[in-house]
Amino acid sequence: IKSIQRGVFTLSGAASASITISAVDTSKSKLTLLGFSSIGADTQYCPFINLASSTAINVTRYIAASYTNVSWELEERH
Repeated sequence: IKSIQRGVFTLSGAASASITISAVDTSKSKLTLLGFSSIGADTQYCPFINLASSTAINVTRYIAASYTNVSWELEERH
């Protein structure tokens, strides 16, 4: 493993946002959603994450709601 980045991001009042990360080689990286908590139990609050570029993770949910906390891990291999 070359690097591991982890974080918790709060998506508040919007349906999507971007998280800035340290640069990685996207072809050698794996992004994992570790968990989330939200104001509602409905699936519309469930977040989706993807590695948008070498320096950004996108977080998206179906609706713009109060908040959703998202825990993630990004692993880059040699």
